[in-house]
Amino acid sequence: MSYQIGEVTKFLGITADTLRYYEKEGIVTPCRNPENGYREYSFEDIFLLSDVMFYRSVDMSLEEIRGICSGKNLRETQRLIHEKKEIMKRRLEESRKLLIRMEGWEEMHDEAMRFLGKYDIRPLPRSIRKNTFPRRENVSMEELKESIPINQENAYFVLMSFYGKLSGGGLQHYFSLDSGISRKLRLPCKGAGFTEEEHPRCLFTVIRYEYGKDDGSAFQPLCRYAEEQGLKLEGSVYGRQSVTIYDKGGTFEYYRLYAPLAEE
Repeated sequence: MSYQIGEVTKFLGITADTLRYYEKEGIVTPCRNPENGYREYSFEDIFLLSDVMFYRSVDMSLEEIRGICSGKNLRETQRLIHEKKEIMKRRLEESRKLLIRMEGWEEMHDEAMRFLGKYDIRPLPRSIRKNTFPRRENVSMEELKESIPINQENAYFVLMSFYGKLSGGGLQHYFSLDSGISRKLRLPCKGAGFTEEEHPRCLFTVIRYEYGKDDGSAFQPLCRYAEEQGLKLEGSVYGRQSVTIYDKGGTFEYYRLYAPLAEE
């Protein structure tokens, strides 16, 4: 019994172009009717095509499928399955990490909207840094090299940060690796010479930071709130980049602000 191409495509739910492509690639070789030249598929062809559809559903390439169909033994096929499975596991892990990063990015935007001008008590998450810059302009490449090098592995964790006094007097700027956004991801940290920063209890808020305005005016609302609530501050302040908004009129930065509370 033979089957016409239209019957096969309808039965398998694939297109005629797909069937012709498999024929061109040497996966299936239907017979030709000697009278009219039409392709004629056997039951074995349909069985083979159903196997090919399965192989494609588990992400086998045509080259791999061709190898299977050309006579791989059980051990060779098992080895191929294992290799493909390991590739899929790596891809799955990469996708898991990517999803965590996207969720963290989304959370920072949500936090910037919810806590702009609002306050909370929370710890300053552990972060690590190297050298600092009194100002962000005129930083030489040599100075940047002495800072945290940015690469594809750690770019998600690297934040522009600052610390200083609530009373003003200028800020120290630096790149930091912030565990506060790492979630379930391992914070990449290699080499020596890092300074750690963390505090168990801080007054927290989000500010829209205007770079270059380091006179302490951006921190005055936080200081007023602390005074109104009877909270005693140590006097220092830490800023961790949260969200950057790019606009034709300029770049706007939102920072998570942490002011350590004095021990009671």
